[in-house]
Amino acid sequence: EDPSEIVEDLSSSLIVARELEQLVFKKHLDYEI
Repeated sequence: EDPSEIVEDLSSSLIVARELEQLVFKKHLDYEI
């Protein structure tokens, strides 16, 4: 497999994970209020 493809997969999955983290964080803030 092409190493650059692997890097792209990793970066895209990191972006998805970060978006999920922000969603969870927002929900936690909503619960706090």
